[in-house]
Amino acid sequence: MTDRIALTVWLFVVWVLLWGVLTPAVLLSGLVVAPLCLALCRLPAVRLTSRPRLGPSLRALGRFAVEVVTTSAQVAWTVVRRGPATRSAIIELKLPASTDPHPDLLVSTVANRLSLVPGTLVVDIDRPSDTLYVYVFDVRSEQDLTVARLAAARAVDDVLAAVGHQSADREESR
Repeated sequence: MTDRIALTVWLFVVWVLLWGVLTPAVLLSGLVVAPLCLALCRLPAVRLTSRPRLGPSLRALGRFAVEVVTTSAQVAWTVVRRGPATRSAIIELKLPASTDPHPDLLVSTVANRLSLVPGTLVVDIDRPSDTLYVYVFDVRSEQDLTVARLAAARAVDDVLAAVGHQSADREESR
């Protein structure tokens, strides 16, 4: 029940922000539209398989922030220096094996984490094999591909550790 209340409040806030003005008509219509949206569009329950962990979450957030800043500069410099002659590649990234299948929420979190970094984009997800296909910008050699694979794998490990996923626990214990 509290989830529905929080979601209704969130939809109400989004409604007001979309209109961009705070008038009685917008407020009243938001009070009608937000619960109506929830009633008409039933959302499936999201099953969490683990609990988020603060330490790994902060470490993952810090790495993400550093990566966004550095890759933004790298992408900008590459565009200025090479322009349309820049080469790209698509790499295959398998999610680590686990005793339980990766839930959709975890896969989408990993895909968003990878796609939010400039110069990378998840272009396809193969759910039966838990494989992500990631577009990588500025690939000139086999070494660049290796670096891209390692960076993507580290990002996946960060997300798995932050959400307390079982396969991340096994990786950290090695």
